[in-house]
Amino acid sequence: RDDAKQALDSKLALLRANPTIRIRIEGNTDARGTNEYNIALGLRRSNTARRYISSPGTDNARFAGGSYG
Repeated sequence: RDDAKQALDSKLALLRANPTIRIRIEGNTDARGTNEYNIALGLRRSNTARRYISSPGTDNARFAGGSYG
């Protein structure tokens, strides 16, 4: 979504200015669906955010991902 892109874009300057910063991106969901589905959905969400934020030239190894489901 555009609002999510804006939130991620706002962090890029900080990441570029501080190449040693490492971050963990967590995906969240609501209570609908099974635990397994929500864990997988949260992981897809965190991976999507990670791919987006690493595409402008930041090192993908600086990001860890996970899911709270």
